[in-house]
Amino acid sequence: MSFEISYSREEKNILLRNFDLEVDDRLSKLKAQLEFELNDYRDRQETLLRSIPTEVRSMKMREFGMKYGGDIRAAVLGVRADIARSSVSEKLAGKRKADEKIEELRLAKNARLHSPKKRPLGFTPQKSRHVSNPFGARNSPTSRQTPQKARLPFMPSPSKQTVKSGSTHRVPSSSSFNPSMPAHAPAYPSGAFAAAPPRTLKRMKSGIIVRNASETQKTGSTTLTPKPASSSTLPAPSSSQSFVTPARKGHQRTLSRARSVISLSTTSGHVLEFDPIANSPRDIDALEGITDSAKRDVKLEMSRLVLATAQKWTVGS
Repeated sequence: MSFEISYSREEKNILLRNFDLEVDDRLSKLKAQLEFELNDYRDRQETLLRSIPTEVRSMKMREFGMKYGGDIRAAVLGVRADIARSSVSEKLAGKRKADEKIEELRLAKNARLHSPKKRPLGFTPQKSRHVSNPFGARNSPTSRQTPQKARLPFMPSPSKQTVKSGSTHRVPSSSSFNPSMPAHAPAYPSGAFAAAPPRTLKRMKSGIIVRNASETQKTGSTTLTPKPASSSTLPAPSSSQSFVTPARKGHQRTLSRARSVISLSTTSGHVLEFDPIANSPRDIDALEGITDSAKRDVKLEMSRLVLATAQKWTVGS
């Protein structure tokens, strides 16, 4: 017993439409897969071609197979060697051409130097035209020059002497040199300074003068010899101060102190001369070449002098 399935016309159309859709879908998938395979193959071949060196790409297959045996490395080395040889030959050819040009220029220059010089066109002297003179040779047409009188060199008159500008220097009136010193110049030191030889003087940075005492002054004890105030124009030490009070414009009133120097003889045979107001015990301690006992005696003597002076200036109530 057989069963036959009968489809209506509408059902058949639906089945055919589904079959067409399935065919189209399968065909699109096959096309996409084919395109993918082709692109992959092309990329692989391009990669292989790019890996081949540029020296071998332009080479023919016959030359690559017969000359280098299909070895890419040997082909690259051979091509590079050929390029190096050709570049060297080109350089040699260029150098040879340059040398030839230089040689041609040198030969042309030498030929120009050794060529005979052209004579400059000068004035061709013409024959002098003589006119026949019936009166003889007295009036011969010879060129005559008028004689000139010899000029004597110009000599100035002895009575007219050139007047020179007067000199600013005056002739000295006396034969001996005796200049006049200004009144404000410091006088030559006298007293204890003059007795000591100059080579024994030692001036310290603090202004203290140390010199060796003479045999008559070495008494074995410390002596005090105050000296009068010096009115010299020499500047006072840096510790002395001058007070300046401002006054009118262009005028200043200055109060200054004259430098007073005292002389002290020590047991070590030295004489110290210093300003008791400007100098301090620290300056005495900084002296070199003097014993500590002598320095102590000098400071004690100065303290006694200062105390005695202070007692004199005591003001009563």
